[in-house]
Amino acid sequence: MKPKYKYINLNKKIYKVKIKKNLRAKKIILRISNVNPYIYLTIPKNENEKNAIDFLFRNKEWVLNELKRIPKKILFLNNSEIPYMGVTHRIVYAGEYTNLIYIYDKKIMVFGKKEEISKNLKNWLYHKAKIEILKIAKLKVSFLNKKYNKIKIKDLKSSWGTCGENGNLSFSWRLILAPKHVMEYIVVHELCHLVELNHSKKFWILVTELFPQKKLSQDWLKTNGTYLHTFD
Repeated sequence: MKPKYKYINLNKKIYKVKIKKNLRAKKIILRISNVNPYIYLTIPKNENEKNAIDFLFRNKEWVLNELKRIPKKILFLNNSEIPYMGVTHRIVYAGEYTNLIYIYDKKIMVFGKKEEISKNLKNWLYHKAKIEILKIAKLKVSFLNKKYNKIKIKDLKSSWGTCGENGNLSFSWRLILAPKHVMEYIVVHELCHLVELNHSKKFWILVTELFPQKKLSQDWLKTNGTYLHTFD
């Protein structure tokens, strides 16, 4: 069932609400994204939207408190500090002489139009993420006797990676901000879905065989995952 979208007013501010019916849901479920001011309502198949919206307003104070907890975005601007492969780097705008970005002494040197720092740096991070992820994928997939189809880098909101039945893999560009072991864990995780398209015991045994230190990366993401989504 396709989701529907509504706009509501909470304390004189407009919020977008995603409403989706779920055949397995037994009650109305209200959820707030931990990275963006998005509100989600999941409702049973026989429930109506009006009751779901009424439920939201009855829990208005909880919703507003959860929205306040969402961390502020950190923009890619001159002198901003961002992590790159787990190490903090400072963005340094270096002039319009050429279109070039490179790393030097824990600084990300950005050339080009000043008003395009954010766009150019994000494109560069997407490119770097794909290079690093492809390196890991080509190495690790050889141990599985499988082949993936395509690898895409996306702005994923609710996961760090996905694996389709057709063998297409998608990964969040934000993995380039995390330590390399975190990126490696996510790549291995999705590659293992080429063998087991589930999270069964067999799947986790396979992940552990290819990446024994998975708990270190899982714990890092639990602690720092929301932080990675503050960069934009």
